[in-house]
Amino acid sequence: MEISFRKLRYFVTAAEHGNVTSAASVLNISQPSVSVAIAQLETELGVQLFLRHHSKGIALTPVGRAVLQQARDLLSRVDDFVGAVENANVEIRGNVFVGCLSYLAARYFGEILGEFSKRFPEVTIQFRDLSQENLLDGIRMGELELGVTYDLLPEENLTTAALTNTAPYLILPADHRVAGKDAVSLEELEDEPCVLFDLPISRRYYKSLFDAVKITPKIAYRTNTIEATRSFVANGLGYSILTHPIPSLEVYDGKKLARVGIRDPIPAPHIVCIHHSGLKLRPVAQVFKDFLFSHFARHPELITG
Repeated sequence: MEISFRKLRYFVTAAEHGNVTSAASVLNISQPSVSVAIAQLETELGVQLFLRHHSKGIALTPVGRAVLQQARDLLSRVDDFVGAVENANVEIRGNVFVGCLSYLAARYFGEILGEFSKRFPEVTIQFRDLSQENLLDGIRMGELELGVTYDLLPEENLTTAALTNTAPYLILPADHRVAGKDAVSLEELEDEPCVLFDLPISRRYYKSLFDAVKITPKIAYRTNTIEATRSFVANGLGYSILTHPIPSLEVYDGKKLARVGIRDPIPAPHIVCIHHSGLKLRPVAQVFKDFLFSHFARHPELITG
């Protein structure tokens, strides 16, 4: 069982405020994002954490109170770890060779490298943004110590560790008929054109997604970049599905998008950190790997937008 720090933080915040809306405000995310994360956590744990009262907010169940204490302890240890690493940064120096799937790099690594360089000024990250094929080649050949990608990986000598889960969502033209809804079923869009983000890694994932809901999409366009996908959708050429949030709903030509959740139970890939199973990470590389985990744990909005 993999329980994300993001869901635990949402649960603890909601429990402390007794209200999902207040928790969402504190976390600076949408109320549905908090509700969905808590519901998923309850499903994963197999317990009911809250009693829902429409007029009085939420109240912890007896099991929920026990889980709350455990969650607080766990998140406290994460925060303690971050503090310990920060205090030890004067002892950490050298180069780390890191690669990342290109479109994940565009979304996440500017902030990651910026924060890391401030905390560990004596460490140089030799960074490359790459296709999935080139990233895996770099890991195999020993040119890269660490890689960040999705867990849509071939069976080979890789050690993987989940950094965070994802929450796939629809992008639609801003004036689409369902643009104002929180979530819809993909069946509602079955007869509409689809703009497919069509790289080898994404192609396999989207096939599994549509197979899961027994829908054959009407693919009108195939693109090789996230921004082309977003632009085509904003200009009314179809809908698409993305797996990581991009805060801006405006595309390069100024057109606007709508973002809508997906109601169906669909596969959701994890973002993972990988390295070759035969490689023993150097201490400086392990510090960067640990920093990645703490970064995603401390910033749940990176997944929910």
